[in-house]
Amino acid sequence: MAELDILRAFSRASSTYESHARVQRLCAQDMLGMLDISSPGNVLEVGCGTGLLTRMLAGKFPDAGILACDPSQRMLTEARRTAPARVEFICCSLEELPRNSWELIVSNAALHWAGPLRATLARLKSSLHPDGLLAFSYFTRNTYPELAEALSQAAGTEVQLACSGFASADETANEVAKVFKKVQIERKVYIHNFTDIRALLRHIKLTGTRGTGARPKLVWTKGLLDRTQREYLARFGSIRVGYEVVICTAK
Repeated sequence: MAELDILRAFSRASSTYESHARVQRLCAQDMLGMLDISSPGNVLEVGCGTGLLTRMLAGKFPDAGILACDPSQRMLTEARRTAPARVEFICCSLEELPRNSWELIVSNAALHWAGPLRATLARLKSSLHPDGLLAFSYFTRNTYPELAEALSQAAGTEVQLACSGFASADETANEVAKVFKKVQIERKVYIHNFTDIRALLRHIKLTGTRGTGARPKLVWTKGLLDRTQREYLARFGSIRVGYEVVICTAK
């Protein structure tokens, strides 16, 4: 059920995702800068979405065969509009990924939605060439901490956002080290500012990143919106959110 909710949220945001995915774009650029590989023969992208990273990969590796995968057919429809003709796309879940001996596997802002991280990493490792490289960016549970704090105060109860189920930065590093021998990790915090709480919530909707939603489930009445904004401004002075992201390469 949770997986279906996540898939529906991203599918509904397929036409608006990329124009609002500012942090995801920064993650992709920073991850590409960490790649220690010159000319892979084949590349697998997991969770390609609208093809934001796909196009970057095609430009960086003009001679590589690229297969981009995503479970949302609507996201793939958007990706096909702008990707080079040589890129192949397939609609599939992580469990359905085509097995191969991939020289490079990449995933940007997607693996935190895939469930237990160690099992996900083991699945990807099994498809890597012995000398292949895995690169991914992973949003930790310390994402949107400002929103969680202000909303909890406004609602009068502890509110957990979808990202509360993600691994922490330390947990991510530990899980990668248990699966791979050679690991390079960078922890980054990206800040995104908004004009008001409504703009922040609209951003979450238009990028499809609400996941399974808040727990407990809340009804966004005008009163709750106003109280959340007041708490936000009292605590942080502006409507901003932080995204803690682990960017990793592993062999």
